[in-house]
Amino acid sequence: MGPVALVVPDLRAVLVAVEAGAGVSVLPRYLAEPALAAGSVVQLHDPEVAPLNTLYLATRRGAPANPATTVVRDRLIEAAAQWGGL
Repeated sequence: MGPVALVVPDLRAVLVAVEAGAGVSVLPRYLAEPALAAGSVVQLHDPEVAPLNTLYLATRRGAPANPATTVVRDRLIEAAAQWGGL
């Protein structure tokens, strides 16, 4: 692994830096797709299995339920029934 060449505030800035020739990076497809389609960046690796982007919904045990968090939890449980196994 090479040394860090640049520190920027967000992934959009990383993409701009890569487009300007600052080096290589790993970026999410949703962000890089327009630049890939325009030919301003190229994909160097195409893994057989896309990396997971695991998110966790956590709440404090014993705390009163937040109605918004409860809605998110319920929707995730409903959606997960359709996901199947990894």
